[in-house]
Amino acid sequence: MFSKFIKKIKDYLTFNKSERRGLLVLSVLILILIIINILLPYFNTYKKYDYSEFDKQVSEFLSTREIVSTRPKTYKQKEPFNIYDANTSAVEQKLNPFAFDPNTLSYEGFIQMGFLPKQAITVIKYRTKGGRFYKKEDFSKMYCISKSEYQILEPFIEIKSPEKKSFSNDHHEEISKVDINTATEEQLMQIKGIGNYFAKNIIKYRSQLGGYYSKEQLLEIPKMDSEKYEIISPYLEVNMNAIHKINVNTATFDQLKQHSYIGYNIALSLINYREKHGSYKNISDIKKSALITDKNYPKISCYLCTE
Repeated sequence: MFSKFIKKIKDYLTFNKSERRGLLVLSVLILILIIINILLPYFNTYKKYDYSEFDKQVSEFLSTREIVSTRPKTYKQKEPFNIYDANTSAVEQKLNPFAFDPNTLSYEGFIQMGFLPKQAITVIKYRTKGGRFYKKEDFSKMYCISKSEYQILEPFIEIKSPEKKSFSNDHHEEISKVDINTATEEQLMQIKGIGNYFAKNIIKYRSQLGGYYSKEQLLEIPKMDSEKYEIISPYLEVNMNAIHKINVNTATFDQLKQHSYIGYNIALSLINYREKHGSYKNISDIKKSALITDKNYPKISCYLCTE
């Protein structure tokens, strides 16, 4: 009986051929994994990074930031408007003034300073009609400039005295200002600096636009550089009433796209909006059209009307 018991235990603890083979394979795999685990660190190469240049840049940035924060500001740096900042008004955060002459600053310059497009175009129109600022206080009289805006801008206004220029033809006779919206080639050519080429191109571009709303548009004419413009501009004026305007409520797609400032895509956008929403009640309504932006609206609006 004891021998039977021993045999049962021996049979229970003894592995057959398949089980022994499985154990052998498992043992080999475990041994391989142990060897790999021991040898793996010797095959791994860790790339060393040089952080010295980065540390140098961080150090320079911090030192520059310290200098900027301690130096007196010569202009107002724009930051996102914060209604909880009691020390900074909305007007201060809107404007980004720099030294400028309101008699010569371009439309783009006013926009860069923080002016609204409507404000910039109002100042430009005032100048094109012959208006001039002789002292700083004159700029505060513009209805588009609020009292708080003028107080911020006043230290940056630098009005230069106009150069006294004498202009005469070969017979030393004075020549009055010429309106570029109505002048003929002959009248334009009486001005020193405007020859046959520029006279023809001024009239050609005038026909494409439907008239000029600003003398500065002459800079869009091929070969017209700022130097030549400065020579001829004092003897030119613009009659805004002579501009030919297109009725945006009745104009066809072809009529709109032919305008130099409108073109195919904007014309299509204006027509699509009109067909979906009906006639434009005011010119400012064209801003509801997909492609009319704050940048191109001031130019385009001068050549459109609603009736």
